[in-house]
Amino acid sequence: MQFFIRGSALPSVGSKSSVNQRAMEAMAILIALPVFFSTTTSAAPPAWPQFRGENCSGIASDDRPLPVEFGPEKNCLWKTALPAGHSSPVVWGDRIFLTGYSAEPAKLETICIDRQTGKIAWRRTVPAEKIEKGHELGNPAASTPAADADRVYVYFGSYGLIAYDHAGVEQWKTALPTPTTRFGTATSPVLVENRLILNQQGESTRAFDIKTGAQLWRTEKLPFSPDYALPVMRRVGGVTELIVQGTAGMTGIDSRDGSLRWQAGGFTFQPIPTPVLADDLLYVVSFHPIGRSEDRIQLKFNELLEKYDKNGDKKLGEDEVPEKLALVSRGDPDGAGDMTFKQMWFMLDSNRDKAVDGLEWTKVDLFTAAINNALMAFRADADGKFTPAGIAWKAERALPESPSPLLYRGRLYTVKNGGIVSCYSAADGKLHFQKRIEAEGSYYASPVAGDGKVFTASMNGVLAVLAADDELRVMSRNDLGEPLMATPAIVDGRLYVRTAGHLYAFGSR
Repeated sequence: MQFFIRGSALPSVGSKSSVNQRAMEAMAILIALPVFFSTTTSAAPPAWPQFRGENCSGIASDDRPLPVEFGPEKNCLWKTALPAGHSSPVVWGDRIFLTGYSAEPAKLETICIDRQTGKIAWRRTVPAEKIEKGHELGNPAASTPAADADRVYVYFGSYGLIAYDHAGVEQWKTALPTPTTRFGTATSPVLVENRLILNQQGESTRAFDIKTGAQLWRTEKLPFSPDYALPVMRRVGGVTELIVQGTAGMTGIDSRDGSLRWQAGGFTFQPIPTPVLADDLLYVVSFHPIGRSEDRIQLKFNELLEKYDKNGDKKLGEDEVPEKLALVSRGDPDGAGDMTFKQMWFMLDSNRDKAVDGLEWTKVDLFTAAINNALMAFRADADGKFTPAGIAWKAERALPESPSPLLYRGRLYTVKNGGIVSCYSAADGKLHFQKRIEAEGSYYASPVAGDGKVFTASMNGVLAVLAADDELRVMSRNDLGEPLMATPAIVDGRLYVRTAGHLYAFGSR
């Protein structure tokens, strides 16, 4: 290495420069060295630090070229076998972190993978004395970790929080009660200004000290309990605010103490998509498939009675309804993930007599018709608050159930079960297109973007690449041959994709 000071190289020992000159120049180097090393080593490492990267946005931090066509035999840098799990990969430097679950014997794991080689660097297990109940397509390792320069933070609904350093040494652990959910835990921790924030589904939002795991605060009596959606961060004046979408509404809370700053109601229950934030707009999906939706199967009570009322009592008995009779289709040809009568029986049978009569059916019909299913763009008022009066634009068709919206290059993208992609002008809601991308099935992974490309992944294992444009242009459809539920990560021109059995690294060599 040759150092240069003021444009001149340091003279060699054999030069004719005076001793004093060499001494002065050597001193200059000693002064310059800290500056040199601080500037060459202080650059932030490549990172995708939590679910969907920075602030849950789904956007790559650079525009390095990303592959269009890829698969197990094409542009595959490596693939690594993994246990089952739906958590998405997160990246910090040369480390990738995710979680897994093995059923026999029950085991919850945190797994660290070398980003360059794909080799497993370490794996750590937490006790799995009692595994929470979940959906047939769910997994106890569904929550995505969060990572920073010092630690990786992991949440299991069946256990609580645990933190490791990058070498896999446990730093702290905090046991938490398992939330009461019908379909299992699937929220994830996020990092906000040296705090670890966790939405405990159906309960509260909590903040933890990242160094010790001590709880700093817990929200009390907020109007809308959090669910699957993750908190997103924004700065308003001198306050760092957390936007938490929950059942029936969303709130803004102060990240310092969890206090309520504003609230906006009128949403549906059990939200799954996480909002995305622009400079002046917040994009929120309020959707439940039993409401006004193309996914809801239009069933008439009299026709159901004719078909299934075996004892003629003008009721649908719990034992008369077929196990797989669907109320809602999620777009999979085999019916995977469909919402059935039996799953929704708790809502249909209001008097708990193990039968549904005409009055109960009418009440459910009225309730579901009132559900506010919409994609909404909110503009903050003069006080920096989001309110129902601040809706700049909204859309009501082809809404996503699970995937979060994607804001990229002035366009807002959503992907719906069945492979229907919608693209709007983010500023005013003008619909550019709403079309099928010919990649059918259910969609649980959220879209991500980089290098002028949008990546969408179906549960069937087809990862489509779309050009980020006002017109739909499908650049490729890449069939990975395995179910795919996790959201990909994009770092350093590489696409990291978790399937049912593997983690893939795709990119140009």
